Amino acid sequence: MDGTIMKRHGCSRYWLTGLATLALFPAGCIDDPGADPEVLDTDEAAAVTGAPLTSVASGKCLDVKGRSTTTGTGLQIYTCNGQDNQSFNFTSAGELQVYGGTRCVEPANGATTAGTKAVIANCSGQARQKWTRSSAGAIVHQQSGLCLDVEGQRTTNGTAVQIWTCNNQTNQRWSSTGSGCSSGVCEVVQVATDTDLPWGLVSLPDGTVLYSRRDADDIVQLNPSTGAKTSIGTVPNVAGTDGEGGLMGLAIAPTFETDGWLYIMHTSPTDNRIVRIKVVGNQLDTSTEQVLISGIPRNKYHNGGRLRWGPDGKLYATTGDAQNANLAQDTSSLAGKVLRLEPDGTVPSDNPFGNYVWSYGHRNPQGLAFDSMGRLWEQEFGNTVMDETNLIQKGGNYGWPNCEGTVSQGGSGCSTAGYIAPKLTYPTSEGSCSGIAIVDDVFYAACQRGTRMYRAVISGSSLTGVQQLFVGTYGRLRTVEPTLDGNLWLTTTNTGGTDSVPNNSNERIFRVILGD
Repeated sequence: MDGTIMKRHGCSRYWLTGLATLALFPAGCIDDPGADPEVLDTDEAAAVTGAPLTSVASGKCLDVKGRSTTTGTGLQIYTCNGQDNQSFNFTSAGELQVYGGTRCVEPANGATTAGTKAVIANCSGQARQKWTRSSAGAIVHQQSGLCLDVEGQRTTNGTAVQIWTCNNQTNQRWSSTGSGCSSGVCEVVQVATDTDLPWGLVSLPDGTVLYSRRDADDIVQLNPSTGAKTSIGTVPNVAGTDGEGGLMGLAIAPTFETDGWLYIMHTSPTDNRIVRIKVVGNQLDTSTEQVLISGIPRNKYHNGGRLRWGPDGKLYATTGDAQNANLAQDTSSLAGKVLRLEPDGTVPSDNPFGNYVWSYGHRNPQGLAFDSMGRLWEQEFGNTVMDETNLIQKGGNYGWPNCEGTVSQGGSGCSTAGYIAPKLTYPTSEGSCSGIAIVDDVFYAACQRGTRMYRAVISGSSLTGVQQLFVGTYGRLRTVEPTLDGNLWLTTTNTGGTDSVPNNSNERIFRVILGD
């Protein structure tokens, strides 16, 4: 039902299905994912389509002057007021519409020079009315390549909006959280679908996204503004495990813009390994491949796989226990650990055990994220009782297999001296959380079996105000990652999750717009 406008019973917000569509969920509706949608007729749909676009620099809304519908009326910024002249909608055709789709935004007189004012006109489908939206929040005029810009970087009511050379300044960044959105999540936009499992995902400096396809062994570049996808190449020597192994975590080097290094974790026929390959001209140059760590034990399940750069310039990686629980307590083994390595793959001199091991006693960790204090948080699959979120300490022991979450499973159990207790636990039926992200010291976890995303505020060393979002709405969730503009990417993992068969899935990639 692409393009259908839907309303959830009992809610006052609406969403559009399909590419580049808008999903609005107020706080009172987001916890009611089981409600049946209601299809609106055309007239009612036109009345509710759209949402405010807020200038990041001023916090004021994109506004049609004087609430006029006359062709040629200019755009400005103005205090957000919820009226229809501040309600905009991006369409799958690339139009930026207002007044329920009866008017479209274009540069005055179709000009393509910097400084041309933005105005409204009857929607015509012409190139002059086509726009794309970058991950950084810029609205880019396709024909000219110029960005929607608040004139002179001013922040006062009535300041004109124009097209100008893109410069990534805040007067060219627009948030669609809208006025008065105080819920944790304000919008969910479906950006793309895939027939394989998106596993690792990274944002590139140009606003596009790279993601790994676990069973198909290749990496795809996605343009979030258009939904266009291009495979940039297949990673050599990837082998599935007829389970959860394959092409997993991705991370781009902090120096990516100059050297093009893409870091990859994957399962080979004999082990799990971390490699790096250069991206050259939007292609994976496999001739540059360097194997940084090999010999990480692999198995059908429990392969870990997440990569994350730390503020210390080191690369961190999660490894599962390869279904051999005793390896988790062996600090000479690379299984059941959080690893830490230099960009060139060497062992940092300050690692606690003289090898790659940073922390141990983990079962199958897959989530890694750093907070504003530079602290590392980790997400871990439990066995049958509970999953856990940990705050990682250098050389720390997190208890597996004698301790699962906070439940003793052998030996001295969770009371063993030196074991570090988790910061949050979840019943496995409500968890199996794979990826985590931290944005503005708010923690998010994407869960598979639990078919939900957790949200919690980091306060000191605790996770507080825990919320459960999207319960059952999108099915099993695999990966959550920050966008360049402080929102989230979110991927599903609903079919083909444990068979290593390529292209037998039906997955979705979302952009989640966060609120206050």
